[in-house]
Amino acid sequence: MPLSRRGLPLGWRLAIITSLIVVAVMGGVTIPARVHDMRLDKAGREELLAESLSPLIVQIERARTLAEVERRIAAFHGAFVERGYEQHHLVLRDASGEVLLRTARGVSEDGSEDALRATVEVTSAALPGGRGAVTVFEDAASWKRAAATRWRSWALHVGVTLFCILLVLHLAIGMLVLRPLDKLLAGVRKMEMGLWDAVEVPRGAWEMRWLGWRFRNMGQELQRTVQRLVAAERRASRVGDDAPRDPRDFEPARTGDAGDGHRTAGPEEPGLADLWARCHQLESMDPESPSAHELATRVWSEEAVFAERFGDMELRARLENAALRLLVPDEFAALERKLVKREKAIQPWIRRRLDELRRALDAERIPYVRLEYRVKHAAGIWRKMETAGLRLEELHDVIGFRIIVPTEPDCYWVLGIVHGVFQPLVGRFRDYIAEPKPSGYQSLHTTLRAADGTLFEVQIRSVAMHVDAERGDAAHVLYKQRQDKPLPPRRRGGLLGLISRRRRE
Repeated sequence: MPLSRRGLPLGWRLAIITSLIVVAVMGGVTIPARVHDMRLDKAGREELLAESLSPLIVQIERARTLAEVERRIAAFHGAFVERGYEQHHLVLRDASGEVLLRTARGVSEDGSEDALRATVEVTSAALPGGRGAVTVFEDAASWKRAAATRWRSWALHVGVTLFCILLVLHLAIGMLVLRPLDKLLAGVRKMEMGLWDAVEVPRGAWEMRWLGWRFRNMGQELQRTVQRLVAAERRASRVGDDAPRDPRDFEPARTGDAGDGHRTAGPEEPGLADLWARCHQLESMDPESPSAHELATRVWSEEAVFAERFGDMELRARLENAALRLLVPDEFAALERKLVKREKAIQPWIRRRLDELRRALDAERIPYVRLEYRVKHAAGIWRKMETAGLRLEELHDVIGFRIIVPTEPDCYWVLGIVHGVFQPLVGRFRDYIAEPKPSGYQSLHTTLRAADGTLFEVQIRSVAMHVDAERGDAAHVLYKQRQDKPLPPRRRGGLLGLISRRRRE
C-alpha cells in the first residue's frame, strides 16, 4: 500500500505541539493575573476620582439652598471641562436616590458602562432630607489605551517566548531524535534491499541507541534464520530415497537417566519419593501459612528442576504450580481462570492439528517414531510472560508438538513437510542440530501458525537426540540459564526478583 502524503516533518510537528502546550499553560496562568491587575488599576483610578470630589463635597455641605448647590456643582464641572475633561459629568441624588440634578442631559443617570465612576455621600441642609450622594463619571479612554498597551506587551512577550521555545525544541529534537531516526530509516531501507546487517547504532537519546541496536540484532537474526532455513532445505534435499523403515526399530529405549524412576539422587538432591511428598505438602498448604512462602520459594528455585532430571515432567509441573499458587496467589488464580476457559477449546484443536500432521507425514511416507504434544503448565506460562513481558495471547509455545524420527536427515525432511502444511514464522526457527546448545541439546524448533491464526511450536528430533535430551542434564542446564537471565525492570520486585536476590545473597 503506498504511503500517504508526508505532511509536516516530525521535528517541526513535535516542536509546534510542545510550544503550543507551553504557551497555553503560560497563558492560562498569566491571563487571569493580567485581568486581575487591570481590575486593580481601574479600582485605583476610581478611588482617585472619588478623592477629586473632596473640595466639592465641602462646598455642598456649606451651601444653604439647593440653587447654591447647583451653582457649586456647575462651577466644579466647568473647571474640569476647561482643562480638557469634556467627558466629566456629575449626578446629585437625594437620600431616596432620586436625581436632583446632573451636568449633562445626554448622559444617563448611571453613565456609560465603560466609564470610570465614583460615588461620595454628602450631608447638607440644602438637600431634601439633609443627605444625598454625588456620583462622578469620567471617560475611560485613557485607561483603555493603557490596558491595550499592556495586552500588546503581553502578546509580544508570548510571541517571543513561543518563537524561542519553538527554535530551541526544533534544534534539540533534531539533534536527539531526527538525526538518529534518519540513520535508522536509512538502515531499514537497506534491510529492505537485503542488507540485513546494515543498520548502524546512532548517537543521541538512549532510546534511539537502544532501538538501533534492536533493529540491527533483528536484521542479523533474520539473516541467520534465512541461512538456517536454506541450509535445512539443502539437507532435506540430500535425504536418500531409501525404502521406508519400520519406526518400531527406532523406538527410544528407556534408560535410568531417561526417567525410569530409579535414578540415584546425589547427596544434596531429593529423591523422587521426597519430591512427590513435597508436592502433596505444597498442594495442601494455605498461602497465608507462615512457612508456606519459604518452602514454596525453595521448591520453585531449587527443587522442581530435580523432577525433570528424573524424567517426571508431570511432577515438575505440579511442583511449580503448587509453589506459584503460594507465592503469588492472586496472579496464579487469575491465570488459572483464563486457562480453564481455554481448556475446552484446546483439546479439540490439538486433535485436529495431530490429524493434519499425521496425514501430511503419512502422505510423504515419513517413518516417524512418535508424535507427541504438550500444553505448557500454568507456572511455565507465568514464567514466560514475566521474563518476556508478553500477554497470554502473545505466547507462541503454549501448545507444542514433538515429532521423533529415526535419523538426523529425517528431521530436515519432516521440517519441509510441516512448513508446507502450516505457515512458519521466519524469526522463530532454530536449528539446534547444526548449532547445538552449550549443553549438547540438539533438535529443530520452529513456530507455526495454524489456519485460525493460533501459534504453536513444533520440535523435531531424531531418536538419538531424544534419548540424549531425556537424560535431564541438558534440561537442567537450560533451566539454570533461563533463571539467570535479567528480569524486566517492571517486575524486579516480584517473585523472580525475590529468587534472584536470594541467589545473590
